[in-house]
Amino acid sequence: MTDLYTKAVEQLGHEAAAVRLGGLYALERLAQDNPGHRQTIVNVICAYLRMPWASPGGVRQDLAPAVPRAAIAGASAPATGRDPHEELQVRLTAQRILEDHLHDDRAPGERIAEPAGPRFWEGMCVDLTGAILTNLNFTRCHSAGAIFVGATFTGGARFYRASFSGNAWFDEATFTGGARLFGATAVPLEGHRWPDGWRLEVRSGGEGRLVEDSAADDPGPVDDASEEKARSSNA
Repeated sequence: MTDLYTKAVEQLGHEAAAVRLGGLYALERLAQDNPGHRQTIVNVICAYLRMPWASPGGVRQDLAPAVPRAAIAGASAPATGRDPHEELQVRLTAQRILEDHLHDDRAPGERIAEPAGPRFWEGMCVDLTGAILTNLNFTRCHSAGAIFVGATFTGGARFYRASFSGNAWFDEATFTGGARLFGATAVPLEGHRWPDGWRLEVRSGGEGRLVEDSAADDPGPVDDASEEKARSSNA
């Protein structure tokens, strides 16, 4: 496990996009087969997404994140001097790994009695401080904690029916295509910081549900077919 992990992390620092992709897929397989190492591998993937880079659309991240990140061997060097289109594909793959394995079809009230799917990674926290994220799709994703402080969301940012069982921080996050959190739920905690225009409404039974400040903009319930279409559009 240690040798495979070390090699996979070193691949993330390679100049060739195909090698970096191979490193991500190797880390995904290691996490799937070794539940005790999943959070560490999620941390590595998040650290990769936090690294500075110039996107094809011209958005550049060249400032240090608001929350310091730990240097990770092989993955801590800035992603500069690389083809931005190839690097975008690597980053979209990193996002999809998080999206796929945080995706949980169970409703919040079903998580105690119903078993999770085999690909769901329980109890993960994500730290995407200062990251540039492209068409992020966290529909039905469940995380134990999420930090998006200072992140830039380009394109869509979907959090339909996402669930946060720990703190969720969106301080100073930028959304070029708007934030969509319809149906998202969270445990009411003082530490939450939601995107502008959204607030947590505590309902009977203590459940917290995200609602827009302007109810006129709420399209109503999101059906499963719409969610699946949204997810597949990013595949």
